[in-house]
Amino acid sequence: MSHKVNNLLILIPFIALMAIGITMVSSASIYFADENYGNPFHFASRQMLFISIGLISMIFFSVIPSDFLFKSDWVFMLISIILLFVMFLPEVGTTVNGSTRWIRVGPINIQPSEICKFSLILYISGYSVRRMSEIDTLRSFLKPLFLLFIIALLIMSQPDLGSTAILCLLVVAILFYALRKSVFGNECGLPTLCRPAVGSLRTPARGHGRLGHFLQRLIGLHYCPLF
Repeated sequence: MSHKVNNLLILIPFIALMAIGITMVSSASIYFADENYGNPFHFASRQMLFISIGLISMIFFSVIPSDFLFKSDWVFMLISIILLFVMFLPEVGTTVNGSTRWIRVGPINIQPSEICKFSLILYISGYSVRRMSEIDTLRSFLKPLFLLFIIALLIMSQPDLGSTAILCLLVVAILFYALRKSVFGNECGLPTLCRPAVGSLRTPARGHGRLGHFLQRLIGLHYCPLF
């Protein structure tokens, strides 16, 4: 029963987002498309085409063994970074309203930052699994953040603040979950992480010690008596 509920919780927002997207594209472009292309549903039909491509891609990746994605996550990440660099070449990148965000391939514009979102989710997830035993050390925790910093610089150079914010949120969320699993096992996430701080406020002497040990575990430093 729980699996059916979980599937519905994924399926309902998925269908809702597609329906809202096609409705907004249609309502926002219907007069412009009719005036310039003679077809009020010109952009809506293109949106449906892209949705179909997305659904086919979703089915394709759903049948690929997760072990393959786990072992080849660095390949996807490397391709994404190369695309972000190639996009800035004068004859490759397409500039619209002062922003260089697309690579034109025939009638289709490819946005490397969107591909990078998928690749970064794969890579950071794989990295967290491979480094689960040491993800709570400062060095292992900062490595993916350094990669995120480089990618964020490339995307902000387009400029594209929205994609940069989404990428940062995704990476931090994955690392937060991996850190929670490494430090606290199967206990709850945010309440558990906040528990040492709350305890330090309620019982100053013992609480400070618990907070110090928590930070020691979190960043791999020696225990400091000040805590």
